[in-house]
Order: sequence, then structure tokens, then C-alpha cells
Amino acid sequence: MGGWKTGFLSLEYRGDRETGPAEKAQVVDNSTASVVSRLPVVGHGLRRLLNLVFLLGALLAVNSSYLAAVTLLEHFSGEVYQGHFYLSMFLVHLALGLFLIVPFLVFGIRHLRRAVHRPNRYAIRAGIALFTSVMVILVSGVLLTRFGIFEVNDPSVRSMAYWLHVLAPLAAVWLFVLHRLAGPRIRWQLGLRWAGLALGFAVLMLGWNWWGS
Repeated sequence: MGGWKTGFLSLEYRGDRETGPAEKAQVVDNSTASVVSRLPVVGHGLRRLLNLVFLLGALLAVNSSYLAAVTLLEHFSGEVYQGHFYLSMFLVHLALGLFLIVPFLVFGIRHLRRAVHRPNRYAIRAGIALFTSVMVILVSGVLLTRFGIFEVNDPSVRSMAYWLHVLAPLAAVWLFVLHRLAGPRIRWQLGLRWAGLALGFAVLMLGWNWWGS
């Protein structure tokens, strides 16, 4: 029946229904989720942050293609090609990776908070898997870095971190495609241009290293 009722838990009048603190908290949670779900998944501020993440990721892809090509060439030829330019590119790789950590974390967390209540569950699951794979790349990269104040010297740990750092990007690319297929249209031409640039840069620099040796 309608009316007021008092007791240990303070209830308030809601017609013929009594609402306690737990129900009121649920109402607040639902209202918050409703507000968040009405926000754009990638707003203007997040778009700029995403562009920065894309730029750093693309530069890392170009840089990594050269480092991987040199490693493969040394493995199959038995020669050493890690000269001054290789070391410079390795330092660039380290700097880009460290610069990527903060903007990626900020974008990933804010993007997830806006997207988690959306009905497209496939895109959300693919996005969470993508976020996890990139975190594996970043964490394994930090474990492989020797900072002086922090370094991992255990050979088994370093070996595991190395292979995770090498293989996780392949999973990240695949998950990124799955994530975008469930959302906005993928700009394939832009991705193919960056892939061509990475491959061309690796071949050019590899040839230059081989010719210089």
C-alpha cells in the first residue's frame, strides 16, 4: 500500500512502492549508464588522442619492420648488420614505445568507459581483447628495457617477454580489424599506405645496410 514507512532503513514514499537505499543506488547507476551511453564513443577530445596513438603506432610499425628485417637477415646469413643506424633506430623504437604508453592508456580507459554499456557486444569484446594485446606489447617492451634503476636479467623471463613482444603485434592487428569491422568503416587505403611505407622503408634500409657492409 502507498504511504510512508520508517524503520532501520529509511524508505520514502513512491506511490504504492517503497524504495530503499539499494534501489535508489540502482536508479543512480542506471541513470549514469544512460548518460554515458549517450556520449559519442570517440568524441572530439578522444579523437585527437586517438590520432596521436595512431601516429605513434604507425611510426612504430615502420620502425619495427626495419628492426625485424635486420634480425631476420642476421639469422639467415650469419652476418652482423647492427651498425650505428640500427642502434639509432633501436633508440627511436624505445622512445616511441615509451611515449605511447600514457596516451594509449588514457584513450583506452576513457573509450572503454563510454563503450561498455553499448549494445554492440561483439565490438566491445574485440576492443577489450585489442586493449589487452597492446598492453602485452607495452609491458613486454618495458621488461626488455634496461633502465639502470629497473631491469630484468632472468634469461627465461626475457625470452618470454621477447617472444610476446614479437608475436603480440600480429594479434593486435588482427583484433583491430575485428574491432573496426564491428564499428565504423575501415579506411583500408590508409592502412595499406602505411604498410607499404613500412615495407619499403625496411627494404631500402636493409639494402643500404647490406651495401654498406
